[in-house]
Amino acid sequence: TGDSAAEDGSAVTVAAFTMMMGIMVYSVLSVMILATGFVVSRFNEVLVRARLSAAPQSSVRVNGQIMLACAVWALIVWVYFAALSLGFTAVMRGGLQALGVQGAGAALGAAFAFTVMTLAFGFMVGQFGLPATAINGIANVVGLALLFLSGAMISPSLMPDAMVTLAKFTPGWWYVDAVYQSFGGRDATNVGKPDWGGWGLSITVVLLFAVVFVCVGLAVGRVRQSKSVVAGPALTTVQ
Repeated sequence: TGDSAAEDGSAVTVAAFTMMMGIMVYSVLSVMILATGFVVSRFNEVLVRARLSAAPQSSVRVNGQIMLACAVWALIVWVYFAALSLGFTAVMRGGLQALGVQGAGAALGAAFAFTVMTLAFGFMVGQFGLPATAINGIANVVGLALLFLSGAMISPSLMPDAMVTLAKFTPGWWYVDAVYQSFGGRDATNVGKPDWGGWGLSITVVLLFAVVFVCVGLAVGRVRQSKSVVAGPALTTVQ
């Protein structure tokens, strides 16, 4: 009876941990889109870009410093994300030992990959040069859409087949799937060992989304820079 109660406690703890990791899709995505989108959009303004090009630094170095700042912020977000999830689990009946080292490590690795993807998505949004209100709207709409399509709050078994098919074209689905694969899969009892094959496939898809977003962002930025006209007189106007 004691062993059965311990197993039930571990199952509940792991289930709560996976749900916690899943519902953080909205929070992480919103924060990263707002932070990265605002920074990249600001530095891509015509006058700001013109002032930066007049400085004795190459554009590659300037862009590298911008991305480094965004990457540092992404790391902070991931650390906070991990600490919040583990702290929530620590107060559960099963405690952190219910997760296991491999399961917890795989789930946090999935969270890191998802944070990188959100960084890439925020970079892409910022390259369009949208106003702050538009970036805020995108962060909320996309975040909520990915949350409900990810299967974190609604079991895929309760979702229509068309919705499941649509969800598989979003990075949120594959991130949540990677979290579940960290403990054996969505259909497992949530106390099994990681399914490394399924976990690796899901992580790869999430990172491929990141690559696509970066490529789109670079293409959009290239087009905008080629069409932008630097207002030289405005740069020297005394205000």
